[in-house]
Amino acid sequence: MDIYLSVVIPAYNEEKNIGDTLREISGFLSKKDYSSEVIVVDDGSGDGTFGEACSGRRLFKEFKVLRNEVNKGKGYTVRKGIMASRGDVVLFMDADNSTSISEIDKFLGVIKHSDIAIGTRRERGSQIIVPEPLSRVMMGQVYILLSRIIFGCSVRDLNCGFKLFRSEAAKKLFSAQKMDDWSFDTEVLFLAEKFKLRVTEVPVKWEHKLTSKVKPLRDGIRSFKSLVMIKMADLRGEYSA
Repeated sequence: MDIYLSVVIPAYNEEKNIGDTLREISGFLSKKDYSSEVIVVDDGSGDGTFGEACSGRRLFKEFKVLRNEVNKGKGYTVRKGIMASRGDVVLFMDADNSTSISEIDKFLGVIKHSDIAIGTRRERGSQIIVPEPLSRVMMGQVYILLSRIIFGCSVRDLNCGFKLFRSEAAKKLFSAQKMDDWSFDTEVLFLAEKFKLRVTEVPVKWEHKLTSKVKPLRDGIRSFKSLVMIKMADLRGEYSA
């Protein structure tokens, strides 16, 4: 397969996960006949994430670790990694490995006829190995409902941390998106529809990790505020194709 894959991994206080995740990615990619690079972006972690990530240099031919001096947010961190990527196609995946790199084969097939392939846990064919707590499930459903009302988003899963982009689509979207927090997922998919890019949802295997940092009440309030901010930015004409 004649492609160059960039894998971007945002990481914040992921000392317990990032090493295992990098080893799995290395083992998987070493068996593939396409070129790849791996970029870890440490979002100002207060634990040993940066050191663990740096140990990945011995696992990959093309590897880099970027670092935010202070915590900037997942949206800022993913944007930084994607803008530094060099691949024909760019994947971002979560450092806790909630969705394994082994799912990428399905996405590479889809990206041949789409601009963006996004993981979904809400379509037939998806598998939830370890489910989220009920509070998070309810928050996610409310968030999706609000996103549909405010933006008319058609996708069923906005926040699954496994998304593959054609490079030109990734650079266009992340050059335009503004949100530094985890509402960036919704912003990017809203922009994808606004810019008339082709988005395909791909069912994935996914498992909730106990190390997840989402706090349903706190993050639910913040995410609603962020949706309003995205809508206001659009009404002010701040997003241009």
